[in-house]
Amino acid sequence: MANKKRYKGYVARKLLEKHTYQGQPETNEQIYELTKVEASTLADRMPNIPVSFEHKEKQVDLGKVTEAWIEGDDLLAEFEFDEHASAELVNKMVDDFKLNCLSLTHVAGALVPLELSIVEKGAREGSVLLDRPGLDRLLVKASNA
Repeated sequence: MANKKRYKGYVARKLLEKHTYQGQPETNEQIYELTKVEASTLADRMPNIPVSFEHKEKQVDLGKVTEAWIEGDDLLAEFEFDEHASAELVNKMVDDFKLNCLSLTHVAGALVPLELSIVEKGAREGSVLLDRPGLDRLLVKASNA
């Protein structure tokens, strides 16, 4: 890769002012809730965390997060791939639309981001890559899920 290609996407959508539960979350939706304050803290800590493929352990990092920010009620991130064979392969899968979503692994209570993973289907609704052909189709599909 002569020039590193950058991607950006939604990490979390529909950020909340406060959680919909008290104590411990009881549903999968509640587990993945993020407040705007939590998301802002994560965004500040996300630059330079590794990018991986489908949360695979013991693999080489594919790249790194270059920037993260809050826009309205959404947490977004930008990342780039490194220049090695594994990253090239995943980069092609992204370009070919075989991988469409993002998933953030973080320590919930401490709000420590560990890695941003490129996945086929993210756990958080609407966590899709942006600026790609066919994006409207993915956003409609994610909002109807």
